[in-house]
Amino acid sequence: MHPRTLKAKVERVLKDYPETRDSDIKLRQQIIRNYYRNRITYVGNEEALLFRDEFDVPTQEPVKRWRAKFQNEFNEYLPTDWKVAKQRGIERKKWEEALGYSRDPAVVREQKQMISETQPPKFDGEQGALFNVPPKRRLII
Repeated sequence: MHPRTLKAKVERVLKDYPETRDSDIKLRQQIIRNYYRNRITYVGNEEALLFRDEFDVPTQEPVKRWRAKFQNEFNEYLPTDWKVAKQRGIERKKWEEALGYSRDPAVVREQKQMISETQPPKFDGEQGALFNVPPKRRLII
């Protein structure tokens, strides 16, 4: 079921498309793609919005206000890029916590351990070494 209010549409897109958290323009474009697809015109392979259709889709300002409200007041759907978060006045500690970063040494050790356990084995250059298969024997004639 499609969200009915602009607030709900902004929230859904911020949740489902994290890259829209960093750009109000991308956020509005994704809202139009998801909820106003019938207003998109195609010129070749490019999407276009005709002037006459601008009246039927949300403008940039209310989209920007709802995004700001979610990020600044509700502390939800924070930007994924630190430079953007910094420009918007979001504290680094709050931003790191929201994205799951931790400065707790025990948590950092645990995360490093998990990463090292999930990395694939390194290839050492010997044929078959990656899969522990002995190298092929050559026939000398």
